[in-house]
Amino acid sequence: MDQILQGVLLSDKSDDEKKLCIDHILSCSLSREQHLSISGICWSLWPEGSTPALAFVLVHALGQLPNQFIVCARRYLNTPATSEDDACFRWMQMETRHAEWIPVIKVLFLFLSMRPAQTLGRVVAVFQHCPCVPFSSFLVVKDLYLNTEKLANILIKCGRLPMVGHTCAWLKQLLLLLVHGEQWPVLLTGGNDVILSVAEQLQSADTVHGSLVVLETIFLGFQENADVFLAFFPHFYDRVAPWVTTPPSALPHSTLVYLHEFLQGLLFAFPGHPFVQAKLRHLCTLLPPLSTFDVGTVQ
Repeated sequence: MDQILQGVLLSDKSDDEKKLCIDHILSCSLSREQHLSISGICWSLWPEGSTPALAFVLVHALGQLPNQFIVCARRYLNTPATSEDDACFRWMQMETRHAEWIPVIKVLFLFLSMRPAQTLGRVVAVFQHCPCVPFSSFLVVKDLYLNTEKLANILIKCGRLPMVGHTCAWLKQLLLLLVHGEQWPVLLTGGNDVILSVAEQLQSADTVHGSLVVLETIFLGFQENADVFLAFFPHFYDRVAPWVTTPPSALPHSTLVYLHEFLQGLLFAFPGHPFVQAKLRHLCTLLPPLSTFDVGTVQ
């Protein structure tokens, strides 16, 4: 098996032909030892710190094997930043298996807790460019092996990142993970900093949508404690209103619709505050109407 695989990889066949051969080999009932042997051959043809011409064929093989994605992620995170267009990074952008992401998520947050900000460029790149799996649904806080102080530090660091790309989704999942784990001291220590940092980013067209995603998660998560939302409402309103009250808005239609849905959620969540309700309703009248449906037509 090993010799066949190595012969295929080193042959002059096209990449597509090699992938078909690999698929055939991996479709057999392989033992754990054979999986390890195949992964060893693949990694031996991919020296650390390099991107050989064969790299994307090797990713095709390794991506079908268990426990190899963490090797890819560690290589990417531990390699000095040169070019983001490498095979490891591309794999990280495509991987969707929850089980394979679990150890990688642990490493990402461990790096955030231990490394100084100036050395976190590759972690930030992962947050920005790699779609976030819903890890709050299959991880628990204790899986991260981090104490309250380190968790709060991670939360603050994440909140201070630019809310571009997928960063808002990563921060949202972290917040949900902490809420599910009832990590109230962490949320109390780091949550206010997150709100202030993210609210400041409402002023930039590049980060406003991501900021809304995070703030919606926080504000609607505090429905039972309106004091948090009310305390930050002026800060929030002063940064959102200019996008709406000075037409034409520079924001894309999708962001304006998202904002309208967010504001409607706030109206529903905090009904007993007339001043806030009036402000929110005024903004809603200036935003694109939300889609509606006739209940009578629903089958």
